[in-house]
Amino acid sequence: MKILIITSRYPPLEASGHDVRCQQVAEALSVCGHRLQVLTSNYRVPPGGVSTDKGVYREFVLSADLTDEQLSQLSYQDVYAIDFENAGALDDRLSRFSPDLVMVWGCDLLSKSLLMRLQQSGVPVAFDLHGNWLQSEAFDRDPWQWWWKHQHSFSARMRKSMMTLTGARRRAWAKLPVYDRSELDFSLSWLASESLRETLVKDGLQEISPVPFVYSALKPNITEPKRHYTHTGRLMWAGRLTEGKAPGLALEAISELNKIGEEVSLDIYGMGEPYERKAIRERINEMGLQDSVEMVAIRSGEIMKHYANYDALLVTSQCDDPFPMTPVEAMMVGLPCIVSIDGGLPEIVDDGQTALLYERGNSQALVAAIQRFLGLSDAGAGLAVECRRNLQQKYSMQAYIDKLQDVVFSKLPL
Repeated sequence: MKILIITSRYPPLEASGHDVRCQQVAEALSVCGHRLQVLTSNYRVPPGGVSTDKGVYREFVLSADLTDEQLSQLSYQDVYAIDFENAGALDDRLSRFSPDLVMVWGCDLLSKSLLMRLQQSGVPVAFDLHGNWLQSEAFDRDPWQWWWKHQHSFSARMRKSMMTLTGARRRAWAKLPVYDRSELDFSLSWLASESLRETLVKDGLQEISPVPFVYSALKPNITEPKRHYTHTGRLMWAGRLTEGKAPGLALEAISELNKIGEEVSLDIYGMGEPYERKAIRERINEMGLQDSVEMVAIRSGEIMKHYANYDALLVTSQCDDPFPMTPVEAMMVGLPCIVSIDGGLPEIVDDGQTALLYERGNSQALVAAIQRFLGLSDAGAGLAVECRRNLQQKYSMQAYIDKLQDVVFSKLPL
């Protein structure tokens, strides 16, 4: 079967663990005998290109992550240009490759008109739903969708009226559809967690209710799993430096622990914009944590080799995170995790057996969880070993591919 994967970003120029997972799934499907191509964005592509890009086409243009004010200033020409270029890239790849199935992966900052255009093409479309892009607030921030639905300036109203009268609106929508997210067909799709289903249904997307969930598998490139467990007081935090990931909560916990005499330190492996990194550094200084907390610079794909150097990973998400991959990666290495009860991750771990859980957004609860961890006589070895065994047994890449067979491939015409 010929499978085309559509995604915002793709390794080695990834932005999250789910991008790495996309590559691993593509490789696993290739091993199963399928022919794969990937159509992704030109995100961070250097002038000389990427040497490992066989079968990967980096042609999409991602929109910027715009504020409300920036969205309101967009003109028709601004929003049309990006979607028109992306539609051309999609049409060209569909024509050249003629896929039997299109698998849509990451959609952050990717033109949403492409999704309905795919659906209207007649090619079966499957969605790996692991992020928040389908939530109404995020979906409607797509510049093309937003301009037509929410741009009410005088000039915009005049243009829309003229386009309607001349038939230009119908022609534009035929190429770059404007639609509601409920119009997408999710019959060949799967969700990363029950938590994500609950979030989307609560957000008004009732059409997602019957979609099955398949927990996201990851196959870490583990050169050496963690083998030694001691209480050195070295903790780590890793992820995007956003409010939803709540790195500040970890800082508050470390500050409180230091005040009560617990000798702990924290290394932050943070990804984000320069202003986000600057804000965290300033907060570290304001809280007087320079001797206890360090911001660690790291290149994409390098974090794996660092997990074994720490006692535990702090997971502080408070944004209904559908299914974060960094903690799963750490667990696969054998690093004990202290996890906020948020999103989909708590669905695959048990408190006191495979991880330690605490109330999200509660710094005192995090402090108590860290103290609980420091009180474990085996320094978390039992938690880590059982968690790793559970992940390898129930959430392996092979188990994931087997479930895709039931959810997607078994439903496709022969």
